Amino acid sequence: MARQAGSWEGKPVRAFLIRAAAFVLPLVFAIVVAWQLTRILPTPTTWPGVIFWWLLVMASSTMALRIADRFAKRLMPLAVLMKLSLVFPDKAPNRFGVSLKSGNAHTLEELLDKASRAGTHDDLTEAAETILALGAALNAHDPRTRGHGDRVRAYADMLGEEMGYTDEERNKLKWAAMLHDIGKLRVPAEIINSPGKLTDDQWTIMRNHPDWGMELAAPLLPWLGEFAAAIGQHHERFDGNGYPNGVAGEEIGLAARITSVADTYDVMTSVRSYKEARPASEAREELARCAGSQFDPVVVRAFLNISLGRQRWVAGPLSWLAQVPFFQSALQGATTLAQNAAVAAQAGLTATAVGATAVVAPALIDSPRPTPPSQVALPAIVVEANDDVITLSEDASETVFVLGNDDVEVASLRIVSGPEHGTASIGPGGLLTYTPDPGFSGTDSLVYEVCGIGGGCDTAVLAITVSAVNDPPGLG
Repeated sequence: MARQAGSWEGKPVRAFLIRAAAFVLPLVFAIVVAWQLTRILPTPTTWPGVIFWWLLVMASSTMALRIADRFAKRLMPLAVLMKLSLVFPDKAPNRFGVSLKSGNAHTLEELLDKASRAGTHDDLTEAAETILALGAALNAHDPRTRGHGDRVRAYADMLGEEMGYTDEERNKLKWAAMLHDIGKLRVPAEIINSPGKLTDDQWTIMRNHPDWGMELAAPLLPWLGEFAAAIGQHHERFDGNGYPNGVAGEEIGLAARITSVADTYDVMTSVRSYKEARPASEAREELARCAGSQFDPVVVRAFLNISLGRQRWVAGPLSWLAQVPFFQSALQGATTLAQNAAVAAQAGLTATAVGATAVVAPALIDSPRPTPPSQVALPAIVVEANDDVITLSEDASETVFVLGNDDVEVASLRIVSGPEHGTASIGPGGLLTYTPDPGFSGTDSLVYEVCGIGGGCDTAVLAITVSAVNDPPGLG
């Protein structure tokens, strides 16, 4: 299909190939350098000579890997841009041109200055190109959250579809959600990458990033209209305890309320060097628990209506693996190593792989190898419970068949965390009945556990909305 004028079609395969090339090419270059050294250097026959030989090969391959990695990283903005599917306010810019702007870290200040001055003219194409370059540069400025903006964009788009947005509205929502953290480019890198808790002064600076984001996105604000709230208000809370302005309820733009849910869900379910990823079911439970306080209950309900399968597809394979305890620890450790010492470690492995056949060293005595275990325990059958949503009137009861959207042969069903503002009970056949406290209206939730006949168990959330009823005035 031909590309529409003024739009980009997502090219995930090309994006993957570019990312793969950016990872593989430096390793290949380092391997070639190490291999050439093994051919040039004389073969050592003494222990001091072996040690010097290894140090020279490892140091040279490490330097080669670092140099190649610096050039390969310039491909990463192009990979980010290749994944995007966007409709532009004017004609679409060239992806390669945008990536060249953002691929050089030395141009960040120039890009920030250009974005600040871009609002002085009406060239939407140039403004969009500059702001996209900034968005791609954010991945290098804040490497711990690489890919976060793109996932938030995808979650927000799902919510827009679920809430009945038109194609034009969804497109503007995607732009705003993708750029929600653009203001972090003005936050110093030492604060962004701080390994510990931020100080009060650092936190004061960090809290300015929504306002700075609005300044950087200024050329697009007239086109984005009300959807620009996703940039300036995505850290506001529904109860008014957020920042930067402490607005509450519907004073917060709907795009910001949507982006807040998408942003928080991605943070909870993503692997970071400083935290483990939370399971998707637990993250959805947390959203339901905070509905009405941190989040808009209507948006949370819409998010819980989206299937876990679609949400996990957006999260990607690393987030799927992060749900498995062993892989969760491995991924978290790998993320930390990647940020601190991956380049040197890979170079050392490269030198080891190339040089192992070239060194003649004194023979070592083989140590006995452990006997592998004779049996491997099989995992229990996986059970997946899906979240449910109900709406009822004040002072009424509601019965819901919570197993209706679960494909599992049930052995047991129980409530593990009861509602805060009512009572709940489970009847025969998987029917769950909820009764709110007298006079209560608002949002509530409970958590229930489903266990299959194969032994596996899973939990799900029942998100509850109790609508207020205008009772007639009493007599007398």
